[in-house]
Amino acid sequence: MIFSFIILHYQVYEDTIECVNSIFENIKRQDYNIVIVDNKSPNRSGELLQEKYKGHSRVVVIELDRNLGFAQGNNYGCAYAFQNYNPDFFIVINNDTVIEDELFVDKISEVHSKTHFDMLGPCIWSIQDNIDQNPIPSPTDSLKKSLKAFIYNISLFLLNFINKDTDLIKFVSRKRVDKGDGKLDALVSQKSLQGVKLHGAAIIFSKHYYNKYNNAFDPRTFMYGEEDILYARVKNDNLLAIYEPGLKILHKEDAASNAVLSNNQLRRRFKFRHSIWSTYVLFRIYMVHKFKPKKKCS
Repeated sequence: MIFSFIILHYQVYEDTIECVNSIFENIKRQDYNIVIVDNKSPNRSGELLQEKYKGHSRVVVIELDRNLGFAQGNNYGCAYAFQNYNPDFFIVINNDTVIEDELFVDKISEVHSKTHFDMLGPCIWSIQDNIDQNPIPSPTDSLKKSLKAFIYNISLFLLNFINKDTDLIKFVSRKRVDKGDGKLDALVSQKSLQGVKLHGAAIIFSKHYYNKYNNAFDPRTFMYGEEDILYARVKNDNLLAIYEPGLKILHKEDAASNAVLSNNQLRRRFKFRHSIWSTYVLFRIYMVHKFKPKKKCS
C-alpha cells in the first residue's frame, strides 16, 4: 500500500509545519509520502517550506505560480502524487489539521478492505468548538435545491454592498432552526455512515475513485461548495462515501468564530462571489444529470 498526504498551504507556515510533524510523529510505516502545495502565498512562506524540506526523502513542496484555489490546488497535488507515487490512497487534509493516531493509515486500509470505499471521511474534531464537524447535514442534493442556493448566494452578494446580507443570513438561519433543518442524529459521531456529505478538511480518496475522475475535486470551482459537488458525484454516480468515527483527525479551525457573520463585509463578499459560481456549477451538474439520456436495456 502507498499513502499520499496532500496538504494545501497558504501563508500560515506554522500550521503546515505542525501538520507535517504530526504525520512524522505518528505514522511509523515506510509506505507514505507528503506533497505540500503552496498556493502562491504572498508572504513567501512557500519558499521557507521549500528550503526546510529540501532533499527530504518523504516530502516534496510544490510552489504554484498563481493561486489556483482549493479544488485545483488540491488537484495539482493529487496529480503530482499520482504521476510520481501511484498511491492507493490520496489523503487530502487541510494544513490546520493534526494527526494524533499512530494507526491512522492502518485504519484506512482496514475500512477499505471491508467496504472498498470511494471516499472516506474521519471524525474531524474541532479543537476550539469540541464538536465533530463530520458528516455535514442537509446537502444541496437536487436541481431545485441547487437553483435555490444559486439565487441565495446572488442575493447575499448584492445585499452585501449595502451591508444587509447578514439580515438575510439571520432570517434564513431562523427558518432552518424552526424547520429542524441541519440537525443530525445524536449518535452520528458513534457509528459509521454511508452516502453522506463529507467535510472538506480531511477526505481520503481511493485509487479507484481517482482513476474514474482523474482528479479529487471538480476543477471548475475556486473556493466554497466543493463538498456539495463531491456529494453530487456520490449521488449521481453511485459512489460509496463513508463517514468513519473510528478514524480521527484534529482541526484547529474555530468553526464558530470563522462563521460568515463574524467576517467583515469585504471578506463576506469574497465568499459570496465565489459561492455564486460554485452553486452554478452544482446546478449545471444536476441539470446535465437530469436530462442525460437514459441507457436502453438491450
